[in-house]
Amino acid sequence: MTICRRAPTRFDLYEWCVQSPDLQARFLRALHPGAPSSLCEDFCGPASIARAWTLLGPRCSASGVDRAAPPLTHARRRAREQGITARRFRAIRSDVLRAAQRADIIAAFNFAVCELHERPLLLAYLRRVRGRLKRSGLFACDLYAGRDAFTPGTTSRRVRTPVGIVTYTWEQRRADPRSARVENAIHFRLPKSRLLRDAFRYDWRLWTIAEMRDALAESGFASSEVHLTYGEAIDGEGNPVPVPSKPGDTPDENFVAYVVGRVA
Repeated sequence: MTICRRAPTRFDLYEWCVQSPDLQARFLRALHPGAPSSLCEDFCGPASIARAWTLLGPRCSASGVDRAAPPLTHARRRAREQGITARRFRAIRSDVLRAAQRADIIAAFNFAVCELHERPLLLAYLRRVRGRLKRSGLFACDLYAGRDAFTPGTTSRRVRTPVGIVTYTWEQRRADPRSARVENAIHFRLPKSRLLRDAFRYDWRLWTIAEMRDALAESGFASSEVHLTYGEAIDGEGNPVPVPSKPGDTPDENFVAYVVGRVA
């Protein structure tokens, strides 16, 4: 594992403890029916997936869109540290409802679409996405659901990182199934017992799989599908082999679903 030669930021900790950017980028590439070269990560934060995308090959370029400046500043710094040139990666400060970047794949992971609390806003966003996708393009987002989706509580796990063992804690503070609104927070405990509390806080509207697929259809997507894992297998080059969920498949009691909308 690469040693971190500077003080880690909360965005570093998020990338190390919460995400799997390389696997997520490979999953998105495997979903596409052709040979996609461009990806845009909406609500990108530190743009970990977009940066990982550029490392998949010399033809791969990416952009990240977010309305907040600090994560984009971090994303640009991390890109320089990774040797990713400005020609292949752009961090763009914009509201996703006004984004214009076209791509083969547009992704909104880390439950980002749940930031859109009203259905008209969700539809406006998806229509915008539909217009930005290139031929045979796809949009992918993730949602969480299951038995405890509206249950307050915490879960923790220890993660080996470039700065040592970090304890990552996910806290669901409030949940209202009547409005489908939840309030969540992420905390990190670093080596030497340093606690970074409320590193990230969220106010989300939990969309269901059915609601998202209905919204995709209403927004002009030709089809949609649901994946309950990144893949049923990994090929010899480390790429996942995605298999859409079928009627009758039973998810775990608590699960993440990856909803994919296709333009053709």
